[in-house]
Amino acid sequence: MYQQKVILFFYFITLIFISACKKTESCTEAEIQPQPCTQFGIKINSIVYPSYNIPIEFQKTGLKVCITYSTYDDIRACPGPCCGGTCVILKSIKRKN
Repeated sequence: MYQQKVILFFYFITLIFISACKKTESCTEAEIQPQPCTQFGIKINSIVYPSYNIPIEFQKTGLKVCITYSTYDDIRACPGPCCGGTCVILKSIKRKN
């Protein structure tokens, strides 16, 4: 009986971990904007972030897109505005209808 309870306990713990790992990533509405350092950036809420992986077919000023992304802090140091700050890495991108 004790063994069955232990097995059942671990079964439920495993189910909880599996369900917690299934994250649905909804896309974020954004806009492609010119950006002096990377040619194009991603405008999310009113802030334009540099991005180095915008596919060529999406490099059009004013294009409305839906993206999933992550951000990172660019720690490079150089004289001028093109180094440092928060950058966007696109995970997925599609045109917004």
